Amino acid sequence: MPIKLPSRGSDQFQLRLPDGMRDRLKTRAENNGRSMNTEIVACIEAVLDRDGEAASASGELAKLVSELRGTLASHDVTQREMLREFRALSKLVKGEE
Repeated sequence: MPIKLPSRGSDQFQLRLPDGMRDRLKTRAENNGRSMNTEIVACIEAVLDRDGEAASASGELAKLVSELRGTLASHDVTQREMLREFRALSKLVKGEE
């Protein structure tokens, strides 16, 4: 996904970085051929995108689990009904009823 470069008129935010982080960001930006500002924005966007994908996947997983529970519950009822019918037929075959 191409990074939209912020312009001078964009929102600005002053940020205090822990010791050593500025150097790490500078190295990373140089390695990626970007300014430090663009690198910071790219890192933030990557985390936000990943969080959005995780939330979406989590919602989809919850939906699948719910469907599976419903299927298993109906399957359990079907098994109990089949067992009940089998026992009734067994009694008939044995002449118990």
